[in-house]
Amino acid sequence: MTKVFIDSAISIDGFWADRDGKSVFPLDDLYSSGILKTLVDRTGAVVMSRRSFEMASDPDWFAGNYELQVPIHVITGQPPAKHPKEDCGVTFSFHASFADALAGARNAAGGRDVAIIGERSAVEAAIAADAVDEIYLRIVPKICGSGEPLMRDLGDVRRVFDISNVNTTGRAVHIHLVRNRDAENDGLHRR
Repeated sequence: MTKVFIDSAISIDGFWADRDGKSVFPLDDLYSSGILKTLVDRTGAVVMSRRSFEMASDPDWFAGNYELQVPIHVITGQPPAKHPKEDCGVTFSFHASFADALAGARNAAGGRDVAIIGERSAVEAAIAADAVDEIYLRIVPKICGSGEPLMRDLGDVRRVFDISNVNTTGRAVHIHLVRNRDAENDGLHRR
């Protein structure tokens, strides 16, 4: 069964990007520690926010260079004027809503899992849609002071996750969280 997971990072004061808009995601740490292999092996498609897509200065860079050489579904109200290069398994689809991007990614995943990559808009949309089965959260030992928070306002959303695994490396604490729907249901009955 296809699972949906978030892969994101935060500073210890809760920001996914610093005040200059630079992501705190410790990509070099994932490479050097071997953690990235798990994500590559399980991912069949990606849902990505427009902002994450635009972090590559040249969208053609994704083909042949991006860690996840799978179909990428970008959430955006306006696709780029020039369609990015597609190669090595990377294809691009642009969707106006998270729901459409997720549906497209599930169809393209070929039985493998769907990764939600990005910043607050993609993370909040996935959680609000009740689509998240797992979270890979990288906590980077850095205080940004200001920047872009990973989550700002999820309203009355309640989710419970269990800690499945924790890896520490020189650059981050990598926590794998798995959704515990039974605990959520138990909590709702106790109110």
